[in-house]
Amino acid sequence: MFGYTDHGFGEVEEAMLELYTTAATGAIRSARRYRRAVAVIEQLRRALESRAVIDQAEGVIMAARGVDAAGAFVVLVEQSQHQNVKVRELAERIVGEMNSGDGRPLPETTSVSPRLS
Repeated sequence: MFGYTDHGFGEVEEAMLELYTTAATGAIRSARRYRRAVAVIEQLRRALESRAVIDQAEGVIMAARGVDAAGAFVVLVEQSQHQNVKVRELAERIVGEMNSGDGRPLPETTSVSPRLS
């Protein structure tokens, strides 16, 4: 805002400016909250998708290695660290290769650790 004189705004203008800045502040806060909510929703969506493929890979490892769900997850985590890839990426590889229809219980390219006890 601009005024030509010192204290260039009267009471009415001051009230209007306060009303305007209050409304603008509320709109900016709402936009920020909306953007944060959209980001959280996207993160949760990706987490759910990742969880599904990780669960499937755990099932493959459980069947192939005869371990329980906790043991299968340990195998998956250890192998992802060994290969320096994310757990989700390794799980996608395992599930993808299992779905390729070649009949192998575990793909040769996915060297999952031996049976855990």
